Amino acid sequence: MRLLLIFITFSFIFACSGQKQTLQPIKPLAPEPDGKYDSEFPIQPTAPHLNRFARSIKLISTMTFYKAYQFRFEDYITESDLKKPDIQKLSTTEYIYQRPASGTATLLSQNDRELIFLTCNHIVNHPDTIITYYSKKENSREKSPFVHSMSVKIKETMNIVGIQHASQPVLLAFEEKTDLAIIGVKLSRIPPAPLPVLNVPFGKAAQLEWGTFIYFLSYPLGKLMLSHSLVSQPNRDSAHNFLFNSSLTRGISGGIVLALRDGVPNFEIVGIVSALGAQTQYFLKPDLNRVSWMFDTYQPYTGDIFIDQQVGNNSGVIFAVSAENIVNFLKKNKRRIEEQGFEFPAKFIRVVR
Repeated sequence: MRLLLIFITFSFIFACSGQKQTLQPIKPLAPEPDGKYDSEFPIQPTAPHLNRFARSIKLISTMTFYKAYQFRFEDYITESDLKKPDIQKLSTTEYIYQRPASGTATLLSQNDRELIFLTCNHIVNHPDTIITYYSKKENSREKSPFVHSMSVKIKETMNIVGIQHASQPVLLAFEEKTDLAIIGVKLSRIPPAPLPVLNVPFGKAAQLEWGTFIYFLSYPLGKLMLSHSLVSQPNRDSAHNFLFNSSLTRGISGGIVLALRDGVPNFEIVGIVSALGAQTQYFLKPDLNRVSWMFDTYQPYTGDIFIDQQVGNNSGVIFAVSAENIVNFLKKNKRRIEEQGFEFPAKFIRVVR
């Protein structure tokens, strides 16, 4: 019995003292191709592709100047009165103010010195005239027929940051319903190297599903940011628009939305960011043109007081316009783009047919 125990013990020691083995990490298996948009985080490196896409995304800003005329309620000025040539004489106050806007534009094509960008209509297209009305009763939201103020656009500027030797950007085409716009820029000289055009095909937002994984590039607060999310409410209407979630704030409008079909590098454009589910808060502010930006908070303020507003993305809901809408928009505006001296890109022709 003792010999048997010794033999078993030595056998166990020798069996456990063999050559040390190193366990290799198990690589995640790529999902089987199914022709659908991916709902899982990509396992292949995406940085080289996203870095290239980011160079096509530009910050676009506009500044619109208005001259405003205010009228007294007792004068009973109606909208038809505003067409009279002497209407300015009836105003009690005249002043000039400005309305800035900024967002994201994507470089879709370059033809020698011609550049074409895709963005949102509400960033670059502002009304020529703005009319406000008195309410019918105090603390009532129902407006009366009597005009409180009229603002007339007197100047508008547009700038796409990072484009050298560029002319003033031109609004080539726009559509309020889809909130889409095409901007054209002509360069004073042909660049020594081609500009970074976003060479990604348009996909089909109609094929997005709940939980489809997406990337989007935009300029919240003027800073280029890459983020990702999951699609919610795909095909929320007949135009295949959709929602997704993000905590990013103002400036993301016009940001391009990308999805992967059967893994890297099969990126497709599935939409463009149009709006966020925001809440507006109104507050009082001092006259910054007449006083220093540093205020003594222990002393009462006696200057002019103005009402301002702040828009915040408190809901996290982002509205996206579908790729189908973008393609249809390009198709409808081919002639308009060409009439303004810009060549309709050949790759767009393949898309819109």
